[in-house]
Amino acid sequence: MKYLLKIAIIWCALSVLLCSCEDETSPTKSVPNAPTGLSAITHTDTTIAIAWNGVSGAVQYHVYAGTTTENLTRRGSPTATSYLIQGLTANTAYYIAVSAENEVGEGKNPLQLRLLQTRVLNRRPLQV
Repeated sequence: MKYLLKIAIIWCALSVLLCSCEDETSPTKSVPNAPTGLSAITHTDTTIAIAWNGVSGAVQYHVYAGTTTENLTRRGSPTATSYLIQGLTANTAYYIAVSAENEVGEGKNPLQLRLLQTRVLNRRPLQV
């Protein structure tokens, strides 16, 4: 029993030493910065196509949309730097935000865009 206890103590000490050495030599990783340049490309009465600048090290992005900044819900998680948001309501203002994710986790999404979804009306010639 004494030998098992000594081996366990030595193993724990060795594990701590190896972990601390690895942490000192490897760079600290953190979540990615928020994407920049968010813009609307095209829209219909129920969709909005958006694009943004890529973030170095990002493996995917998360697109959020909502009618207020407090109720943003995730609408998709593309790997590309553009996305088509579908299922929107015509004549409704939407806030859109995008965040980037890397192997550490998801970054913040402070970049927001406010858009008004407008219904496309049939155009008729004006009768005079």
